[in-house]
Amino acid sequence: MIRDDLVRLRDVFVDIGDYNGALGPAQQVVEQTSEEVGDMDPRLAPDLTALAEIQRQIGEYALAEETYLRVIGILESQSNKFAPELIAPYHGLGKTFLATANYSAAMTVLDQARHVSRRNLGLFNIDQIAIIDDQTTALLGLRDVPAASELQRDRLDLAIKTFGENSPEVVPYHYYLADYYASSRLKNRAHDEYQRAVEVLSATSGEYSADLLPPLMAIMALNRGDRDTGVEAVHVRAILDNSEDLDPALRAAALASLGDWHLVRLDNTEDAFSYYRAAYATAAKEQRDRLFGVPKLLDFVAPMNKISPRKAIGLRSGIGTIRLQFTVEADGTTSGAEVLEVSPPDSVEEDYLSRLSAARFRPRFIDGEPVATAQTRMNHHFWYFAKN
Repeated sequence: MIRDDLVRLRDVFVDIGDYNGALGPAQQVVEQTSEEVGDMDPRLAPDLTALAEIQRQIGEYALAEETYLRVIGILESQSNKFAPELIAPYHGLGKTFLATANYSAAMTVLDQARHVSRRNLGLFNIDQIAIIDDQTTALLGLRDVPAASELQRDRLDLAIKTFGENSPEVVPYHYYLADYYASSRLKNRAHDEYQRAVEVLSATSGEYSADLLPPLMAIMALNRGDRDTGVEAVHVRAILDNSEDLDPALRAAALASLGDWHLVRLDNTEDAFSYYRAAYATAAKEQRDRLFGVPKLLDFVAPMNKISPRKAIGLRSGIGTIRLQFTVEADGTTSGAEVLEVSPPDSVEEDYLSRLSAARFRPRFIDGEPVATAQTRMNHHFWYFAKN
Protein backbone atom coordinates (compact mmCIF):
# COMPACT_ATOMS: atom_id res chain seq x y z
CA MET A 1 0.00 0.00 0.00
CA ILE A 2 1.40 3.42 -0.92
CA ARG A 3 2.16 5.98 1.78
CA ASP A 4 -0.76 8.35 1.07
CA ASP A 5 -3.26 5.50 1.38
CA LEU A 6 -1.68 4.40 4.64
CA VAL A 7 -1.89 7.94 6.01
CA ARG A 8 -5.58 8.13 5.12
CA LEU A 9 -6.23 4.73 6.70
CA ARG A 10 -4.33 5.74 9.86
CA ASP A 11 -6.28 8.98 10.13
CA VAL A 12 -9.65 7.27 9.60
CA PHE A 13 -8.94 4.90 12.50
CA VAL A 14 -7.82 7.82 14.69
CA ASP A 15 -10.94 9.83 13.82
CA ILE A 16 -13.22 7.00 14.98
CA GLY A 17 -11.12 6.36 18.08
CA ASP A 18 -9.82 2.95 16.97
CA TYR A 19 -6.19 3.43 17.96
CA ASN A 20 -5.39 -0.27 17.82
CA GLY A 21 -6.50 -0.26 14.20
CA ALA A 22 -4.44 2.87 13.54
CA LEU A 23 -1.23 1.40 14.94
CA GLY A 24 -0.28 -0.82 11.99
CA PRO A 25 -0.78 1.84 9.29
CA ALA A 26 1.05 4.40 11.46
CA GLN A 27 4.06 2.12 11.80
CA GLN A 28 4.11 1.47 8.05
CA VAL A 29 3.92 5.19 7.31
CA VAL A 30 6.96 5.82 9.50
CA GLU A 31 8.88 2.98 7.86
CA GLN A 32 8.13 4.22 4.32
CA THR A 33 8.86 7.86 5.15
CA SER A 34 12.12 6.86 6.84
CA GLU A 35 13.18 4.91 3.75
CA GLU A 36 12.44 7.91 1.53
CA VAL A 37 13.98 10.76 3.56
CA GLY A 38 16.23 9.14 6.15
CA ASP A 39 16.01 8.56 9.90
CA MET A 40 16.94 12.13 10.94
CA ASP A 41 14.99 14.19 8.42
CA PRO A 42 12.50 16.66 9.98
CA ARG A 43 9.91 15.52 7.44
CA LEU A 44 9.69 12.31 9.48
CA ALA A 45 8.59 14.22 12.61
CA PRO A 46 4.84 14.54 11.92
CA ASP A 47 4.46 10.82 11.23
CA LEU A 48 6.50 9.91 14.30
CA THR A 49 4.39 12.26 16.42
CA ALA A 50 1.22 10.62 15.12
CA LEU A 51 2.65 7.18 15.94
CA ALA A 52 3.64 8.27 19.45
CA GLU A 53 0.15 9.61 20.11
CA ILE A 54 -1.37 6.30 19.00
CA GLN A 55 1.03 4.40 21.24
CA ARG A 56 0.04 6.62 24.16
CA GLN A 57 -3.66 6.12 23.50
CA ILE A 58 -3.35 2.31 23.57
CA GLY A 59 -1.30 2.39 26.78
CA GLU A 60 2.11 1.58 25.28
CA TYR A 61 3.69 4.31 27.38
CA ALA A 62 7.32 3.16 27.18
CA LEU A 63 7.13 3.01 23.39
CA ALA A 64 5.33 6.36 23.25
CA GLU A 65 8.01 7.97 25.42
CA GLU A 66 10.73 6.55 23.17
CA THR A 67 8.99 7.78 20.02
CA TYR A 68 8.33 11.28 21.38
CA LEU A 69 11.97 11.59 22.44
CA ARG A 70 13.02 10.49 18.97
CA VAL A 71 10.89 13.24 17.42
CA ILE A 72 12.31 15.84 19.79
CA GLY A 73 15.86 14.69 19.04
CA ILE A 74 15.31 14.98 15.29
CA LEU A 75 13.78 18.43 15.46
CA GLU A 76 16.32 19.84 17.89
CA SER A 77 19.23 18.53 15.81
CA GLN A 78 17.87 19.95 12.57
CA SER A 79 16.44 23.28 13.77
CA ASN A 80 16.46 25.50 16.84
CA LYS A 81 15.33 24.23 20.25
CA PHE A 82 12.28 26.48 20.19
CA ALA A 83 10.82 25.48 16.82
CA PRO A 84 6.98 25.47 16.88
CA GLU A 85 7.01 21.88 15.65
CA LEU A 86 8.31 20.90 19.10
CA ILE A 87 5.10 21.92 20.89
CA ALA A 88 3.14 18.77 20.01
CA PRO A 89 5.84 16.19 20.89
CA TYR A 90 6.72 17.94 24.16
CA HIS A 91 3.02 18.11 25.07
CA GLY A 92 2.48 14.49 24.10
CA LEU A 93 5.50 13.40 26.12
CA GLY A 94 4.12 15.31 29.11
CA LYS A 95 0.78 13.51 28.79
CA THR A 96 2.64 10.19 28.59
CA PHE A 97 4.41 10.94 31.87
CA LEU A 98 1.07 11.93 33.43
CA ALA A 99 -0.39 8.56 32.45
CA THR A 100 2.36 6.81 34.41
CA ALA A 101 2.09 9.21 37.39
CA ASN A 102 5.60 10.56 36.74
CA TYR A 103 4.48 14.05 37.69
CA SER A 104 7.91 15.65 38.07
CA ALA A 105 8.99 14.59 34.59
CA ALA A 106 5.60 15.63 33.21
CA MET A 107 5.94 19.09 34.72
CA THR A 108 9.42 19.52 33.23
CA VAL A 109 8.42 18.75 29.64
CA LEU A 110 5.05 20.53 29.89
CA ASP A 111 6.88 23.67 31.05
CA GLN A 112 9.02 23.38 27.94
CA ALA A 113 5.96 22.82 25.72
CA ARG A 114 4.33 25.96 27.09
CA HIS A 115 7.56 27.96 26.81
CA VAL A 116 7.92 27.02 23.14
CA SER A 117 4.24 27.80 22.55
CA ARG A 118 4.57 31.27 24.06
CA ARG A 119 7.77 32.06 22.15
CA ASN A 120 6.17 31.18 18.83
CA LEU A 121 2.50 32.02 19.24
CA GLY A 122 2.64 34.85 21.77
CA LEU A 123 2.59 35.08 25.56
CA PHE A 124 -1.19 35.11 25.67
CA ASN A 125 -2.04 32.63 22.92
CA ILE A 126 -5.16 30.64 23.64
CA ASP A 127 -3.66 27.40 22.27
CA GLN A 128 -1.56 26.95 25.42
CA ILE A 129 -4.65 26.28 27.53
CA ALA A 130 -4.54 22.53 26.87
CA ILE A 131 -0.96 22.52 28.18
CA ILE A 132 -2.02 24.51 31.24
CA ASP A 133 -4.69 21.93 32.05
CA ASP A 134 -2.12 19.13 31.94
CA GLN A 135 0.30 21.20 34.03
CA THR A 136 -2.48 21.56 36.59
CA THR A 137 -2.90 17.78 36.70
CA ALA A 138 0.85 17.38 37.23
CA LEU A 139 0.91 19.93 40.05
CA LEU A 140 -2.05 18.28 41.78
CA GLY A 141 -0.20 14.98 41.49
CA LEU A 142 2.72 16.68 43.22
CA ARG A 143 0.24 18.05 45.82
CA ASP A 144 1.13 21.64 44.96
CA VAL A 145 -2.43 22.92 45.17
CA PRO A 146 -1.54 26.65 45.37
CA ALA A 147 0.48 26.48 42.14
CA ALA A 148 -2.27 24.47 40.43
CA SER A 149 -4.85 27.08 41.44
CA GLU A 150 -2.64 29.88 40.15
CA LEU A 151 -2.34 28.13 36.80
CA GLN A 152 -6.08 27.77 36.52
CA ARG A 153 -6.43 31.48 37.20
CA ASP A 154 -3.87 32.10 34.41
CA ARG A 155 -6.13 30.04 32.14
CA LEU A 156 -9.02 32.43 32.68
CA ASP A 157 -6.76 35.48 32.34
CA LEU A 158 -5.62 34.25 28.92
CA ALA A 159 -9.23 34.04 27.76
CA ILE A 160 -9.98 37.52 29.11
CA LYS A 161 -6.97 38.97 27.28
CA THR A 162 -8.02 37.19 24.09
CA PHE A 163 -11.77 37.84 24.06
CA GLY A 164 -12.34 40.66 26.55
CA GLU A 165 -13.68 40.37 30.09
CA ASN A 166 -17.29 41.04 29.09
CA SER A 167 -17.38 38.70 26.10
CA PRO A 168 -19.68 35.68 26.23
CA GLU A 169 -16.75 33.67 24.86
CA VAL A 170 -15.12 34.01 28.28
CA VAL A 171 -18.05 32.37 30.08
CA PRO A 172 -16.91 28.75 29.50
CA TYR A 173 -13.58 29.68 31.09
CA HIS A 174 -15.39 31.01 34.17
CA TYR A 175 -17.29 27.71 34.28
CA TYR A 176 -14.09 25.71 34.03
CA LEU A 177 -12.40 27.64 36.84
CA ALA A 178 -15.55 27.43 38.96
CA ASP A 179 -15.71 23.67 38.49
CA TYR A 180 -12.04 23.44 39.46
CA TYR A 181 -12.65 25.46 42.62
CA ALA A 182 -15.74 23.41 43.47
CA SER A 183 -13.84 20.13 43.09
CA SER A 184 -11.14 21.61 45.35
CA ARG A 185 -13.83 22.49 47.94
CA LEU A 186 -13.23 26.21 47.47
CA LYS A 187 -16.95 26.97 47.38
CA ASN A 188 -16.73 30.74 47.77
CA ARG A 189 -14.30 31.06 44.88
CA ALA A 190 -16.47 28.78 42.75
CA HIS A 191 -19.50 30.93 43.60
CA ASP A 192 -17.68 34.08 42.47
CA GLU A 193 -16.80 32.59 39.07
CA TYR A 194 -20.35 31.40 38.43
CA GLN A 195 -21.64 34.79 39.53
CA ARG A 196 -19.33 36.53 37.08
CA ALA A 197 -20.69 34.27 34.32
CA VAL A 198 -24.23 35.33 35.31
CA GLU A 199 -23.24 39.01 35.08
CA VAL A 200 -21.67 38.62 31.63
CA LEU A 201 -24.60 36.63 30.25
CA SER A 202 -27.16 39.01 31.74
CA ALA A 203 -25.46 41.94 30.01
CA THR A 204 -25.21 40.21 26.64
CA SER A 205 -28.27 37.95 26.50
CA GLY A 206 -30.77 39.58 28.84
CA GLU A 207 -31.91 39.00 32.40
CA TYR A 208 -34.36 36.24 31.47
CA SER A 209 -32.20 34.39 28.96
CA ALA A 210 -32.11 30.62 29.29
CA ASP A 211 -28.32 30.92 29.01
CA LEU A 212 -28.30 32.03 32.64
CA LEU A 213 -29.83 28.82 33.96
CA PRO A 214 -26.64 26.67 34.13
CA PRO A 215 -24.61 29.13 36.26
CA LEU A 216 -27.62 30.00 38.42
CA MET A 217 -28.29 26.32 39.10
CA ALA A 218 -24.62 25.80 39.89
CA ILE A 219 -24.74 28.63 42.45
CA MET A 220 -27.87 27.14 44.01
CA ALA A 221 -26.11 23.79 44.37
CA LEU A 222 -23.13 25.47 46.04
CA ASN A 223 -25.09 27.78 48.30
CA ARG A 224 -27.32 25.54 50.32
CA GLY A 225 -26.06 27.28 53.43
CA ASP A 226 -25.58 30.62 55.13
CA ARG A 227 -24.51 32.45 51.97
CA ASP A 228 -27.74 31.55 50.18
CA THR A 229 -30.18 34.48 50.03
CA GLY A 230 -32.60 32.81 47.63
CA VAL A 231 -31.85 35.32 44.87
CA GLU A 232 -30.76 32.64 42.42
CA ALA A 233 -33.83 30.49 43.06
CA VAL A 234 -36.11 33.47 42.41
CA HIS A 235 -34.17 34.25 39.23
CA VAL A 236 -34.46 30.67 37.96
CA ARG A 237 -38.20 30.69 38.63
CA ALA A 238 -38.54 33.99 36.73
CA ILE A 239 -36.65 32.62 33.73
CA LEU A 240 -38.91 29.56 33.64
CA ASP A 241 -41.99 31.79 33.82
CA ASN A 242 -40.72 34.00 30.99
CA SER A 243 -39.50 31.25 28.66
CA GLU A 244 -42.40 29.41 27.08
CA ASP A 245 -40.22 27.86 24.37
CA LEU A 246 -37.46 26.69 26.72
CA ASP A 247 -35.79 23.41 25.83
CA PRO A 248 -37.61 20.70 27.83
CA ALA A 249 -34.39 19.13 29.06
CA LEU A 250 -33.14 22.45 30.44
CA ARG A 251 -36.55 23.17 31.99
CA ALA A 252 -36.57 19.76 33.68
CA ALA A 253 -33.06 20.29 35.06
CA ALA A 254 -34.04 23.72 36.41
CA LEU A 255 -37.19 22.35 38.04
CA ALA A 256 -35.20 19.58 39.70
CA SER A 257 -32.69 22.16 40.91
CA LEU A 258 -35.50 24.20 42.45
CA GLY A 259 -36.76 21.04 44.14
CA ASP A 260 -33.32 20.39 45.61
CA TRP A 261 -33.15 23.96 46.90
CA HIS A 262 -36.54 23.81 48.57
CA LEU A 263 -35.77 20.43 50.12
CA VAL A 264 -32.35 21.32 51.56
CA ARG A 265 -32.39 25.05 52.11
CA LEU A 266 -36.01 25.55 53.18
CA ASP A 267 -36.84 22.03 54.39
CA ASN A 268 -40.04 22.50 52.41
CA THR A 269 -40.91 18.98 51.33
CA GLU A 270 -44.26 19.91 49.80
CA ASP A 271 -42.88 22.49 47.35
CA ALA A 272 -39.75 20.43 46.70
CA PHE A 273 -41.77 17.43 45.56
CA SER A 274 -44.06 19.61 43.49
CA TYR A 275 -40.99 20.74 41.54
CA TYR A 276 -39.69 17.18 41.32
CA ARG A 277 -42.97 15.93 39.88
CA ALA A 278 -42.99 18.74 37.33
CA ALA A 279 -39.40 17.91 36.37
CA TYR A 280 -40.26 14.23 36.01
CA ALA A 281 -43.24 15.04 33.80
CA THR A 282 -41.16 17.38 31.61
CA ALA A 283 -38.10 15.17 31.14
CA ALA A 284 -37.69 12.52 28.48
CA LYS A 285 -37.05 8.97 29.69
CA GLU A 286 -33.25 9.13 29.47
CA GLN A 287 -33.16 12.36 31.46
CA ARG A 288 -35.66 10.96 33.96
CA ASP A 289 -33.28 8.10 34.61
CA ARG A 290 -30.42 10.55 35.17
CA LEU A 291 -32.44 12.85 37.45
CA PHE A 292 -34.53 10.33 39.35
CA GLY A 293 -33.22 6.84 38.59
CA VAL A 294 -31.17 6.62 41.78
CA PRO A 295 -31.08 8.73 44.95
CA LYS A 296 -28.85 11.80 44.63
CA LEU A 297 -26.92 13.09 47.63
CA LEU A 298 -27.72 16.76 48.20
CA ASP A 299 -26.48 17.58 51.67
CA PHE A 300 -23.94 15.71 53.77
CA VAL A 301 -21.36 17.19 56.11
CA ALA A 302 -18.52 14.80 56.84
CA PRO A 303 -17.22 14.64 60.43
CA MET A 304 -14.28 16.84 61.39
CA ASN A 305 -11.04 15.08 62.27
CA LYS A 306 -10.71 14.59 66.00
CA ILE A 307 -6.98 15.36 66.01
CA SER A 308 -5.99 19.00 65.69
CA PRO A 309 -3.09 19.96 63.36
CA ARG A 310 -0.95 20.74 66.43
CA LYS A 311 -1.52 17.32 67.99
CA ALA A 312 -0.92 15.63 64.61
CA ILE A 313 2.72 16.77 64.51
CA GLY A 314 4.96 13.72 64.50
CA LEU A 315 2.15 11.30 63.64
CA ARG A 316 1.86 9.29 60.46
CA SER A 317 -1.07 10.39 58.29
CA GLY A 318 -3.01 8.70 55.55
CA ILE A 319 -6.36 8.50 53.78
CA GLY A 320 -8.88 5.96 55.04
CA THR A 321 -12.14 4.76 53.53
CA ILE A 322 -15.49 4.05 55.13
CA ARG A 323 -18.32 2.17 53.39
CA LEU A 324 -21.87 2.81 54.57
CA GLN A 325 -25.22 1.24 53.74
CA PHE A 326 -28.62 2.76 54.44
CA THR A 327 -32.13 3.34 53.13
CA VAL A 328 -33.08 6.59 51.41
CA GLU A 329 -36.71 7.15 52.36
CA ALA A 330 -39.26 8.59 49.96
CA ASP A 331 -38.92 12.01 51.61
CA GLY A 332 -35.14 12.11 51.05
CA THR A 333 -34.11 11.32 54.63
CA THR A 334 -32.06 8.27 55.62
CA SER A 335 -32.71 5.35 57.95
CA GLY A 336 -31.14 2.07 58.98
CA ALA A 337 -27.57 3.21 58.41
CA GLU A 338 -24.77 0.76 59.12
CA VAL A 339 -21.02 0.64 58.55
CA LEU A 340 -20.03 -2.11 56.13
CA GLU A 341 -16.30 -1.53 56.28
CA VAL A 342 -13.77 1.00 57.54
CA SER A 343 -10.12 0.87 56.57
CA PRO A 344 -7.94 1.29 58.47
CA PRO A 345 -9.93 0.65 61.65
CA ASP A 346 -10.64 4.00 63.24
CA SER A 347 -13.05 5.62 65.67
CA VAL A 348 -15.02 7.44 62.96
CA GLU A 349 -17.97 5.07 62.64
CA GLU A 350 -20.33 6.72 65.11
CA ASP A 351 -19.52 10.19 63.81
CA TYR A 352 -20.33 9.15 60.24
CA LEU A 353 -23.56 7.45 61.26
CA SER A 354 -24.61 10.58 63.12
CA ARG A 355 -23.86 12.85 60.18
CA LEU A 356 -25.56 10.50 57.74
CA SER A 357 -28.76 10.65 59.78
CA ALA A 358 -28.93 14.38 58.97
CA ALA A 359 -28.15 13.98 55.25
CA ARG A 360 -30.70 14.77 52.56
CA PHE A 361 -31.12 13.06 49.21
CA ARG A 362 -33.22 13.67 46.16
CA PRO A 363 -35.14 10.37 46.27
CA ARG A 364 -35.66 7.93 43.46
CA PHE A 365 -38.91 8.30 41.52
CA ILE A 366 -41.03 5.65 39.84
CA ASP A 367 -43.96 6.67 37.64
CA GLY A 368 -43.70 10.24 38.85
CA GLU A 369 -43.74 9.47 42.57
CA PRO A 370 -40.93 9.24 45.14
CA VAL A 371 -40.09 5.82 46.54
CA ALA A 372 -37.74 4.49 49.22
CA THR A 373 -34.48 2.90 48.11
CA ALA A 374 -33.01 0.23 50.38
CA GLN A 375 -29.36 -0.85 50.45
CA THR A 376 -28.07 2.48 49.18
CA ARG A 377 -24.30 2.57 49.60
CA MET A 378 -21.80 5.38 49.97
CA ASN A 379 -18.02 5.42 50.19
CA HIS A 380 -16.23 8.30 51.87
CA HIS A 381 -12.58 9.12 52.50
CA PHE A 382 -11.14 10.58 55.69
CA TRP A 383 -7.74 11.59 57.03
CA TYR A 384 -6.37 9.45 59.83
CA PHE A 385 -3.34 9.86 62.07
CA ALA A 386 -1.35 7.12 63.76
CA LYS A 387 1.91 6.71 65.61
CA ASN A 388 4.92 5.87 63.46
